[in-house]
Order: sequence, then C-alpha cells, then structure tokens
Amino acid sequence: MPSKKRNKATPVIIFSSFFYFAALINFFSADDWFHLRLAQISSITEFLNFFSFSATSQSASFYRPLSTQVFFFIFHSLFGLNAFFYYLFGLLLFVLILLQLKNLVLVLFPKISPITALVVYGFSVTNFTRLYFLSAYQELFMVLFALLALNAHLRSQGKKTLLFFILALLSKETAVVIPGLILLIDLYQGKLKLSRHLPLFLFTAIYLYLRLFHFGLAEGDTYIWDFSPKMALNTLMWYTLWSFGAPELLVDYIGGGLRPIPRFYTDYPFFSYFILFFLLVLLGSFTFLIFRSLKKNLRQYLFTGLFFVVPLLPVLFLPHHKFTLELGLPLVGFSLLFALVVNSVKGKWGTLLVVLFMILNLSMNYLTYTRHYSVNRSRLSHRLYDYLTTQYPQYPSDPLYFTDPENAGRFEDYAKQLSLATSRADMFKVIYNDPNLVVYFDGVNQPPEDQPVIKIKAQDFFTR
Repeated sequence: MPSKKRNKATPVIIFSSFFYFAALINFFSADDWFHLRLAQISSITEFLNFFSFSATSQSASFYRPLSTQVFFFIFHSLFGLNAFFYYLFGLLLFVLILLQLKNLVLVLFPKISPITALVVYGFSVTNFTRLYFLSAYQELFMVLFALLALNAHLRSQGKKTLLFFILALLSKETAVVIPGLILLIDLYQGKLKLSRHLPLFLFTAIYLYLRLFHFGLAEGDTYIWDFSPKMALNTLMWYTLWSFGAPELLVDYIGGGLRPIPRFYTDYPFFSYFILFFLLVLLGSFTFLIFRSLKKNLRQYLFTGLFFVVPLLPVLFLPHHKFTLELGLPLVGFSLLFALVVNSVKGKWGTLLVVLFMILNLSMNYLTYTRHYSVNRSRLSHRLYDYLTTQYPQYPSDPLYFTDPENAGRFEDYAKQLSLATSRADMFKVIYNDPNLVVYFDGVNQPPEDQPVIKIKAQDFFTR
C-alpha cells in the first residue's frame, strides 16, 4: 500500500513543479542585487564573515547566511548573472520539499493518501513569492531543512535531526519553531521524552542568545511587535485566508468590519467578485465538513491545526509584517489538516473541496503573475541590464541620473520604481564590480547642483 501511495504522488509533484516553470524566465530584482553585492568577496575571511553574528561588511539585516550570502556567492561564482540556473535550483528545492512532505504524511497518517496534501501545498498561491523572488528562497531552504529534521526525528535519527535543525537556523530565524514541532509530534504519538531533546534545546538557547543580543533584531516600521490578542487573531485570520487561496493583495482592500472597500471592485471588476465568491464557498464548505467529522477526528484536527499555528508564532505578533511567503512551514500543517478533512468525508464532498481549492488557487496564481512585484521589477531590471551592458560596457566617468518627466504627478514616479527594482545602486555595483559607484534617481537621491551627470529617462524602461 505505501508503495502505491508513493507512485500516485509522483505525477502530482511533477505537475505542480511544471506549473511554476514561468519562474525560469524571471531575472534579478530588488534585494537580489543587494545580496549579489554582498556575495562579491575575495577571501576566506570574507566568506566566514557571512556566518558572523557581529556586524561586518558582509552582513545583511537578517541572519540567513546559508540561504542568502552563501547561495548567491556559489551561484554567482558558477553562473554569473544567468538567472535561469538560480530559478531552476529554486524549483529543485520545491520538488524536494514536496517529496519530504509526502514522507511526512506517510509516517504521521499512514492510512491516508498524501496526494491531497501535495495538491494543496503544491498549487497554493502562497508559493508564488517563494518561487518567483530569489531573495525569498530563504523560506524554501528553511522549509526543506525543517522537513528533513522532522522526518529524521520520526526515524529516531537524532544526529541528523540536529544537523538539519542547525542548517534550517542558518537559512532563516523562524526555524526556531522546529523543536516545538518535534515536541508536538511526540505528544501526538504519545512518545514525549524531554531528556532526549536536550541538544536541540541547547542549540536553540545558544542561537537565540547570539541572534537577539549580538546580531540584534530587525528595525523598521513593519517590525513593531504587538502582543495584543486582537491583533494576533487578525494576523492569524489573514494567514488562514491566504492558505485557502486568497491573494495577498486582498489585505489592501478590506476595511473595517471585514468589508471590501469600493476601490476593490473598480480595480478588479471581474476578479473581485470571483475571489469573494469562491473564497466564501470554500471556507463555508470546509467549515461545514470539519464540523461534520469533528467528533471522530478531533485529535488529528487539533494536532494539524497546532502544526499550522506554531510555525506562525515568530510572525504572529508582527501585524505590520504580514506576507504570504511566511507560510512555507505553516502551510505544511494546513495541508495535513486539509487532507484529513477530505479523507474523512471522501466521495463527492471531498472532491468538491479539492476542486474549489484548485479553481481559486490556480486563478489567483494567474492574477498574481500579472500584478506581483517580483515579476514586474524583474522585467524592469532586465530591460535596464540589457541597456547598460549595450550602451555602457564600462561605467562612465560621470554618474548616471535617472529622471522623471517634468511636472510629473505623484503616480509618475518611474525613477523611484526603478530604484526599487535595482536596489538603488546595488545593481550597478554588481554589474561593474565596483562597490563605490554612485547612481542617482529622481525623487530618491538628487545629485549635487555642480555634479556633472548623464541623464537617462527612467520612463523609457517601462512598457505601457
């Protein structure tokens, strides 16, 4: 039986990976250029600086050395600025995640097929940013190592569990929840024994001390902690809606009382009604079916529900920092819960639930592709890259100055958008391998009045 389940799961994994093949034509953008600049090193000491908890010239705002600095260093060394191979590696990580998810389902719930969980995880619109934005690969790295750690724990491989846990911590700080998930699994299986997890607790304590008191917390308006239950529930609600298939952009169109603002219907005359209809039908059907089967599956539902909430704890109290890319690990719990509900009702009701999920998520993947910054900024920086390598093989003696049209309105901020796509001067520093280059963008950083510059119209890189 287990071998048949594995064979049936293979086509789902293959098809879901092919579904994101459009990512292979994406280019670098925004933070990608910043990380590429950090990865331009010339000594072993600078490489080791990637892993330092003290500030160095190779440090980023977050401690994610394996999934950012090391990743960009290796791939830039091997493939230069050929983005295809970077994105191909991302798809490989995604396939490996699905394989590990399949193994997790087979061990935790051997009586059900992993196919539904793979469908839910594989086609979720929340995967979009993780696969179309290279600087979000930190989530892919962390989720893969987290699942490897959990599966190693289920096989009683303590040393491998610790190794994968450490690799996950080096990929993204939200991996600190892994010991909590291990304890949750032990409680569910009735095998809780705290003494055997002492190495995990020790490494967690050491990491938290170094991360909090040496490296420090991220700063900015979006990283303001709010521990009020009301705000936490609101944040949890949004992560739940996104898990079902609501597009990330929906959060910008919902006002007080959870009512859509009028602009939602004018900005999306078709998709506004489409989203609301299918989301409400899916939520209603899921709620009905979960209550219908609650009595016989309460323990499993509670376990998988907590498997969704526990990985959200590092971001649950950051109400101004809500993004779908954070759902990489929580979505594992959601997929398990969804699969259990479908398996408990079976027949046409289970099929209906999966069909509704697929309709909503496939269409939202399309909508996101047409609007998402990871795609639009990628195209923008690619056009500029082609222009620069053709017109300026060497950076000119006078700095470049990207200008907006005269008397431009507040929506015609082409230069500002260009600066976001290029991470200001980081793109130029990478292309010309010069960390001291200066580039000016209208409305962002103006050149001194006596500074000779080469003016370039920023709007020329935008297509209408």
